[in-house]
Amino acid sequence: LLALLDQDPSLSPKDILVLAPDINVYAPYIQAVFPRRRSGDSSSPGEQHFLPYEITDRVSGQIDVVVDAWVRLLDLPSTRFDADLIMDLLRIDPVRETFGIGVDELDTLGGWVEEAGIRWGLSGEQKRQWNLPESEQYTWSWGLERMVLGVGLPRAVAGDGIPIFQKLLPFDSIEGQHVDLLDRFIGFMQTVREWVDDLQTPRTMIEWEQVLSKWLDRFVPPTPEYFESREGIRDVIANAVSASEDGGYDRPVESSVLRSLFTALQSDSAPWMRFL
Repeated sequence: LLALLDQDPSLSPKDILVLAPDINVYAPYIQAVFPRRRSGDSSSPGEQHFLPYEITDRVSGQIDVVVDAWVRLLDLPSTRFDADLIMDLLRIDPVRETFGIGVDELDTLGGWVEEAGIRWGLSGEQKRQWNLPESEQYTWSWGLERMVLGVGLPRAVAGDGIPIFQKLLPFDSIEGQHVDLLDRFIGFMQTVREWVDDLQTPRTMIEWEQVLSKWLDRFVPPTPEYFESREGIRDVIANAVSASEDGGYDRPVESSVLRSLFTALQSDSAPWMRFL
């Protein structure tokens, strides 16, 4: 770079652009090789090698949490609804905040899920998708029913009898102020179930635009922190609608097609794509 500047007097540092796949990786080396000029330090040994520079488009090194949550939500119909997968979805800040669950409450919920025996599957019926017997055991429906039953009908009520109600053993580790946390958690799971049911119906792109916009509001709070990401998702939906109209395509499409659109958006959230 110094040689180029010496050879061409018309060239200045502002005319030079250096691109990198991920500028975050290179930033520490740039700062080491191209030291900043300090005020009143023009006589320093490195002065002759000084080049002014700016590092643009740096990010914190994490993907867009709203886009991440959105892609995970769209991917749910193709998953087994493993307990860890659902809890990881809830740990994403915008989703967690929407349902009023605190960071310090996540471990409590994770403990309940583990102790109540929830492993995978929304319900026994959903297990048929994997050509397995329609058993409710170890599913989300089964485990959550045990939790609710434990609050309303704790084992102690049975006295010396077997604490079984409609073939369910109450999970009675939830009491006091934790009942409110259970209510919020059930609200989250009910919303997830409704979302997945809605994704099962093929729709035209215009219909999907209305449906997805509604669900975006239900999963991501309308706070300034997430505004840009929410609008970015809506822009992708609107562009897809425009493309289908321009191409004269008005037939219903599966939700899996939508996931591919937002997977591309997730890639675009990388710094090298945003810069270009």
